[in-house]
Amino acid sequence: MAILKHIASRNAHYNDVIEYLEYEHDAKSGKKLKDSEGNYIRREDVLMEGILCTPATFEIECLAANIRYGKNLDRKDVKSHSYIISFDPRDAADNGLTLEDVQKFGMEFARKYFPGHQAVVCSHADGHNGSGNLHCHIVFNSLRIEKVPREEYMNQISDNLPGYKHRSTKKVTRFLKSKVMEMCRERGLYQVDLLNPAGARITSREYYASLRLAENAQPGEKAISKKEELRQAIEYCAAHSKDLDDFKTMMENVYGFTVKESRGRFSFLIPGRERGITDRQLGTWYRKPFIESVIAGKVRYPDRTLPSEKAVRRKRQEQRIKRIYDISENPKAMESPGYAYVMKLSNLKKTAETLNYMAEKDIHSMSNIEERLESLADALLDNAELLKETEAEMAGIEAELKSGKLPDSKEKQAEYRKLIGRRNTLYEDRSQLKKDMKDMQTAKDNLQKVRGRQKRNTREI
Repeated sequence: MAILKHIASRNAHYNDVIEYLEYEHDAKSGKKLKDSEGNYIRREDVLMEGILCTPATFEIECLAANIRYGKNLDRKDVKSHSYIISFDPRDAADNGLTLEDVQKFGMEFARKYFPGHQAVVCSHADGHNGSGNLHCHIVFNSLRIEKVPREEYMNQISDNLPGYKHRSTKKVTRFLKSKVMEMCRERGLYQVDLLNPAGARITSREYYASLRLAENAQPGEKAISKKEELRQAIEYCAAHSKDLDDFKTMMENVYGFTVKESRGRFSFLIPGRERGITDRQLGTWYRKPFIESVIAGKVRYPDRTLPSEKAVRRKRQEQRIKRIYDISENPKAMESPGYAYVMKLSNLKKTAETLNYMAEKDIHSMSNIEERLESLADALLDNAELLKETEAEMAGIEAELKSGKLPDSKEKQAEYRKLIGRRNTLYEDRSQLKKDMKDMQTAKDNLQKVRGRQKRNTREI
């Protein structure tokens, strides 16, 4: 499901936004992160393009436009707007969504619905809290510099004229959400209704928390959020109750949730928590009118598959090679024969996966693995050198463009865009090389453990 988030900024330093998009930042302090050598760390898997501007000179061009029209000069003025379009993590595996597709989506959306603004569109593959969902940022100067055709959401005379500012009203937000939904459905992507209250209201915070819970769960372990546990309890009790009193009794006796009612609204108390969860926090399906309809047999709860269940199942399928663990070094396995047996079965499965991987890569010996690792290491070094050269060229052009003294600035901007494309390709190559290297190293470690186990078994015989 693609979601649309809006952020308005009064920060006059437009470059702060660009640096956030380009470099890794600490989630708490907001400061740029540095590597062991003291250099700022660039984000991996980033695509960035400009509209009516160049990303390298975004701040200078925006400030020049502000001065020209006498706008955005007061500290309280909204200087820029950011719209973030985040896609469902399932879209990459199930619908073939790529980072390039997301960038094209963002560019098309920005050109259609924020025309006349100096904008930077940047796509990332590293979702919030490690979710890995693809998303794009559309950042633009709040001031419009070109006259544009009128759109259906424009109700002011100035909404399409140069020298006037973007207005993020409820009507505009609703219109933009409808267009995100429309574009996602045209592309066959996962999408929910962003305009009406959700039947099961799952916030982004709960969504990503459920992903982390499911990823860390042991096989067979049920790992869901308290809100989701409450939803499932309501669905079961409503479907098996005679009336509301019976529903409340079953909720408390079977699941331990106390149901309170005030002014026709429910709130649910969870054991161990002082504050209750209101029916509005759960979604329209969990409010009194809908629950009464379910009890009366007029409607039924739809079958729901949690996003985390599919996402985690897919992620586990993508992890073809997993590390084999030594049972003799695991304290829990030494104490519990049952746990040791489960580990043994898991190691056998991992051994089979490793052998299949080696067969696919045409690897027949440990020396083959060593050769592949050396080759991958050399490729990473070559990639790093090319990246360094490319970024040095980009820095040189940035300095020339910022000076504002170039007669052929358009040619330099075109050259800069080519370098951006080359840099993005190199980052994608580096990411894949690192994954291949990790898989190869895991295969090597697993093969060494299997050989060591075989030698021990031979000595025991």
